[in-house]
Amino acid sequence: MDSFTPWGMSGSSDGNPIPSSANLTAAANAATSALSSIDTSQILNSSTLVSSALSTIGDAQFFEESISPSTVRNQLSVAGDPSNPSTTLNLLKGMKWLLANMSKGRNVSDFFSHVVKLVGVPNLEVRKMVYIYLARYANHDASCREMALLSINAFQRGLADREPLM
Repeated sequence: MDSFTPWGMSGSSDGNPIPSSANLTAAANAATSALSSIDTSQILNSSTLVSSALSTIGDAQFFEESISPSTVRNQLSVAGDPSNPSTTLNLLKGMKWLLANMSKGRNVSDFFSHVVKLVGVPNLEVRKMVYIYLARYANHDASCREMALLSINAFQRGLADREPLM
């Protein structure tokens, strides 16, 4: 039975196909023309596309950079509709910074009062991070224990919620 060799490749002595130079040249020319036809001016000028591309790089920045506590407090304070995407983005940044510092062993219990207020945020990702933070610092000291009582009602609502992820 003859073996299949794609794209006009010829077989070598060991049975592996060898592409012909004409096929390689044609493929290279097709790729070059396809890439040159892409209009990059709109991609580079669109700040939303660039910022969204940069946000997919990862969250390692929260482990590397140092942010002032007042900046984190501002990010965690909900000034408006918590379902607003810009507000949600600030909440995510603040919570990611807190969790990154928690994982480094730093004490971030000073932010407990700001985090307790976020228990009822509609964004699932923010709520998960809030629950992780509260589970760690709920029994840290007497003031944290008192403030943690404020979140019990939100936990009960979360248990009654139809969303099984929480």
